[in-house]
Amino acid sequence: MRKTSLIILLFILTISYNCFSQSLVFEKIVQVDSTKSKEILFERLNSKLIDYYGGQNNFNKNIIQSDKENGVIKIKQEMRYSKNEFMNSANGVIDFNINVFFKKGRCKVLIDNITHTGMGISMGAITENKEYPHTDKDYLKFRKRKWIEIKDFIYSEMPKKILMIEKILNTPLEQENEW
Repeated sequence: MRKTSLIILLFILTISYNCFSQSLVFEKIVQVDSTKSKEILFERLNSKLIDYYGGQNNFNKNIIQSDKENGVIKIKQEMRYSKNEFMNSANGVIDFNINVFFKKGRCKVLIDNITHTGMGISMGAITENKEYPHTDKDYLKFRKRKWIEIKDFIYSEMPKKILMIEKILNTPLEQENEW
């Protein structure tokens, strides 16, 4: 009886710990010319993303939602994570979503759903926790070290993604120019 109670308590603590771990999110409000409508800002980003992905087909594969009327673009992205270490099983990809919401003269950039998938060991959902929060205990010392390294990498790369979008939004399209 005592062993069953202990297992149930451990299970409840694990579930509550994972439920209260906040996902890592990056957010920024970008101010653009206040006279520009959300449709113009939408078109700026939408057209540049088509170029960025190398054409309409690749663009369509990465777009989750593109709604000009509501002023929303949601993009799924991935970036390589690779440390120059021999046989590093944490090397792999980091997947994330970029959400851009448009209003007149400004937009909100939100990066969320950040997950790591390694060649051998995956960290899963990246949270705000400073320490490795997941229940996988195999190679725990390695996981704890890689958790910190991966989060440092993410904290250095995500502001660059936001800056790229901000730069695009502040660059008028040729169609907007007077000729």
